This record gives sequence, structure tokens and C-alpha cells, in this order.
Amino acid sequence: MLTPFALPEDIWATNRMLAILPFFVLGLVLTRFEHVLEKTRWWLLGAALLTATALYPMAYAYMQDTQLTANFRSWNGFLLSLSLIIIVMHASPALRWLRPLAAYSFAIYLWHVFGTSATRRLLEGMGLDNPALHLVAGLIMGLGLPVLLYHVLQYIPLGHIVLGQRAGRRKTPD
Repeated sequence: MLTPFALPEDIWATNRMLAILPFFVLGLVLTRFEHVLEKTRWWLLGAALLTATALYPMAYAYMQDTQLTANFRSWNGFLLSLSLIIIVMHASPALRWLRPLAAYSFAIYLWHVFGTSATRRLLEGMGLDNPALHLVAGLIMGLGLPVLLYHVLQYIPLGHIVLGQRAGRRKTPD
């Protein structure tokens, strides 16, 4: 589809969407079903621990066999990612400050690539190849830009389409 525009195939990072899908799913669940999660939190944690225990060895074996990083673009990788997220959320109350981002998860899922890609290109263009700097700057822009976009689009006609929302929903997350 992008060939007529002479753009690289992965400009939208479509080849990596499944790897970040657990984060979108978690944000959606936290936003809409937090009361259910609280009631079933220990069952969820148990299921996540069992899933991670079963799938992590497979991911590790894949890395050893192929000399590559773990394949999080498979259903095994999806379930492992989701399990690890649930474990971290239950194991560390200190991370509860991240919960406000849950309301923005779909906007982050859709639009983070613009912030992270622009940051990476800018830093590489400046000759800055420090991985820690890339990580911090990418996180800041990959989260900040979509959140800002979310708030701006709330006041623009048809902005709900860009945010993947139904018409008439003009609710800003708390």
C-alpha cells in the first residue's frame, strides 16, 4: 500500500504491532474493567505466574536457537508480555502512578510511533548513539506526544475519528 508513496514498508511499524498489543489490551482493561480486576486480582496473578513460567523457557530457547531476541510477535510472545505486565502491576504498588496512562492507551498505541521515530531520527542525526538516552527520550516522546494529541483532538471537529472513538465521546481522562 505504501509503495506508490516511496515510503519504507515499516514506516507505520505494522510489523511490530502485535508486540505492543498487550499494552493496549491492558490499558483498555484497566480503564473499563478495573472493578472486575480488583475482584479477581489473585486469580489473575496466579494465571499470569503460570503462563509466564510456562512460556518464558520457550522464549529463552528461541533466543538461544536463533541468536535473536525473543519473538514477541507471536501468540506465545503476546501471552508472555501480558502475563509479565500483570505480574509487575500486582507485584509493585509503586507502579500504580502509571494507571492514569491507561485512559490514553489507545492513543498511545496508535500514535507513539511518531514520537519515538522522530526522537530516534533526531538523536541519530545529531550523532548521539547512547542507548539510555534513546530509551528515555523515546519513552518521553512516545508517551507525551500521543497524550498531548489526545487532548488537542478532543476540541477539534472529527478529532474522535483520529482517536478511534465514537462520535460524541468528548471525555478527557481524569
